[in-house]
Amino acid sequence: MKVIDREDVFFFPLFAIALLVRWSRLPALRHAAARFLAALAYRFSRNKRRLMEQALDAAFGTLITPGERKAIIRGSLRSVWTELFTLVSGPLARPDYEPCEIRGLDHLHASLAAGHGVILWESNALAARWMPKRFLLERGFPLQQVHGFRDIGGFGCNNPELTMLRRLMIRPFVSRCEAYFVAGISVLPVDGSVAVFREFQRRLAQNQILCIAGDGLTGQKFVTVRYLGQSFRFATGMVSLAKATGAALHPIFCVPGEGGGYVLTVGERILAGRGGDREEMAREAVLSFARSLEELIRRFPNHYRNWHQVALEGNLNRKSVSLSGQSNGHDETAGLS
Repeated sequence: MKVIDREDVFFFPLFAIALLVRWSRLPALRHAAARFLAALAYRFSRNKRRLMEQALDAAFGTLITPGERKAIIRGSLRSVWTELFTLVSGPLARPDYEPCEIRGLDHLHASLAAGHGVILWESNALAARWMPKRFLLERGFPLQQVHGFRDIGGFGCNNPELTMLRRLMIRPFVSRCEAYFVAGISVLPVDGSVAVFREFQRRLAQNQILCIAGDGLTGQKFVTVRYLGQSFRFATGMVSLAKATGAALHPIFCVPGEGGGYVLTVGERILAGRGGDREEMAREAVLSFARSLEELIRRFPNHYRNWHQVALEGNLNRKSVSLSGQSNGHDETAGLS
């Protein structure tokens, strides 16, 4: 096993900076650091900036000016650091998120009362992701967070187990940080093994709550939909799991509030567990989630961190269609209204 590789050259200073910000215990420094690092990323991450510009042009066209587009990209890049500092700072970052209005807890209570467990579909890239889970934990809703195999603190890597530095230092450190926000962590296997899904079935049978990104790209089967002006894949594994176990599937988002602070909303149950054609049901569930997510992204575009990924997915799908002359092989393509 390697001690260190090129990816560690990125990850190690990333989390070292976050630790320095935490140790300072100064909220003003946390905000200033996020702005400064976002400015550096805007200046030097030229390929990522180009992809973000491409995605914004596809989503908004002439509805935004070049100046507004620049401000959205800067805000998006700043949001990356804000979320990282929140994760690493733990309780020290809490004042930034208060007050936090919570809506839809009645949906959670009702689904838990049914006794088949709950799956929360979050976004891994829109606005606040970590602190809202702490608020739910304190209100008696402990979440089992589900990550893709390549996830490290919201960042992707080729293999988190490939080097000693990532395996023995970076990933355990991130897991300790996450422990402040969630009850436990599960990781989707890279080989598609069904063992972890048996774990999910057991947890849901015990009426637990799973939380997973509905817009993550880890999965075996996908539905491709129109999303932010492009084609984007959404994994359908959680829809199948909800159908198999009777678990309730709810979207959950946390966005800035009009008067300051944040608003955490647990949406109504997506009726994935009822009868009907499996593929059609998966498509409708994905469309419901994607519509809700896109509506919020269009309201808060500078709080969305995955504009570059939307462009990459759009480019991939266009290339696939161009080469094959038809759909890219994933499930039926559907349009968002």
